[in-house]
Amino acid sequence: MADATTTVAKREANPPTVQEYTTLQKITLGRGMFYRQVVDATGSEAAANSLLAEFLNQGRRVPDLHLCSVESLAYAIMRAASLRLHPAIPNEYWLIPRTLKIEGHYVKSAEPQYGYGGLRKLVMRSPEVRDCFSKEVCANDRFAPPETPVSLPTHQIQPFVPRGPV
Repeated sequence: MADATTTVAKREANPPTVQEYTTLQKITLGRGMFYRQVVDATGSEAAANSLLAEFLNQGRRVPDLHLCSVESLAYAIMRAASLRLHPAIPNEYWLIPRTLKIEGHYVKSAEPQYGYGGLRKLVMRSPEVRDCFSKEVCANDRFAPPETPVSLPTHQIQPFVPRGPV
């Protein structure tokens, strides 16, 4: 019977250094207090993991999003979690990196952007709203805002006439 021998790799004197995580990776991959708050806001760990994974994917796709401040990213993520909006759903919610000048210094900030789908979802949560829709108003249309808070706006389109730019 042959002897079974095992080979153990020798430990290197200087192991390779771990690459620094970006700000967005620190927030989304960590399992600390912020993660617990996102779980509380979304209602389950599965929903929180899905939300945080999608924000991590956004950080990979959107240029300069990974350079934004921790506070602005945490605010935008918690805002989406508390409003129950998901960035994976098209035209619902996404982040835009902006450069702000604060006290003479330029800082990258993640600004939340709501799409039509997200705004419609928020409006439809009210029990007083049955349906909502939008129409574009062009330069040659007749449009008047509502006269009272409960009345509807008037929007008239002239048939067979070019409507002009939006």
